[in-house]
Amino acid sequence: MSCLNGTVGVCYGIKSNILRSPKEVVDLYKSKNITKMTLWSKPSYSRDVQQLASNNITALYWINDNVTNYWPSVKLWHPVSPDGSNAQFVLPAMQYIYNAIMASGLQDQIKVSTDISTKPLGTSYPPSEGALRDDVPSFIDPNVLFLEKKGSPLLARIGTTNISYSLFTSQSVVVQDGNLEYQNLFDSMVDTLYSALEMVVEIVVSEIGWPSTRRIVATTENARTYISNLIQHVKDGTPKRPGKAIETYVFSMFDENTKSNIDFRSPTCTCTLHGILSPLM
Repeated sequence: MSCLNGTVGVCYGIKSNILRSPKEVVDLYKSKNITKMTLWSKPSYSRDVQQLASNNITALYWINDNVTNYWPSVKLWHPVSPDGSNAQFVLPAMQYIYNAIMASGLQDQIKVSTDISTKPLGTSYPPSEGALRDDVPSFIDPNVLFLEKKGSPLLARIGTTNISYSLFTSQSVVVQDGNLEYQNLFDSMVDTLYSALEMVVEIVVSEIGWPSTRRIVATTENARTYISNLIQHVKDGTPKRPGKAIETYVFSMFDENTKSNIDFRSPTCTCTLHGILSPLM
């Protein structure tokens, strides 16, 4: 959003039967001074990743059709997470996609990345002791190494809980981690990932929001409080990396009401942002 120099954007998913036309959505974003959008792709995207992992030619055609033709509007491309059923295809897909972008001379303009959730964490407390599960590093570490070499960020999906620690409203330190002090869950989870991955690449929070169902705290007022405080907070960085704004995408502009297998513990089932934007902007 322009008031934060582009630090915060808003996710726009497509698994919904209440979406507006593309022009209406763009006009809505512009009217709210939202300058960044995460646009989730078509349902066959997972199958595309397998094909993209096969060779340079497939990746070149795909990237021309779906990415470079839309530059400079498109600045980042990422496939599915390296902790799912398509994990084996993520790294070769990123490599071939990077080659295709480099062939277009846009490797310094368009970043190639992947995203993870906090589920692969085996240890998450305190943040400085963050560690991956024993079965995870073998397929996540090579992806992180690729991102580090290419200067790309790692995208992370951060969940929320139902306490003031999540709402950024705690008036005192909740977690003392050596000389680092944590008053909110957002900082704790981001720094836990930094510790677990032992990396120097930047983390971009690709999904974060407030739950809208199956919880007593899933209210519009809590969502408004959370998102408002989040917008103000991310420009200040985390205790581990203070002063460095965290690029963050709030989920979601519209309710993805046709999603299946929704995990209600995750940020992918959240209060629709459209309904609470006006008081925040």
